[in-house]
Amino acid sequence: MERGERAGRKPAKAMLYQAQSDLCLAMRAKGVDLSLGSNPSVGYAVADAGETKVVGACSGAGHDRQGWIAGT
Repeated sequence: MERGERAGRKPAKAMLYQAQSDLCLAMRAKGVDLSLGSNPSVGYAVADAGETKVVGACSGAGHDRQGWIAGT
């Protein structure tokens, strides 16, 4: 049993959406709690849904390169 489950939380379930529009629909329907993706995709999701925000970003290409990954 994982720590979150012991605290009464449901286990996380990873989902893969083939299109950004599918993810945006799932976010609107409250079927997604967290999204990880490229910075432009995340920016689009924030602008499109209007109810999300970027909560963090990191470089996916290493500390000395630009390759931003963000979470909403």
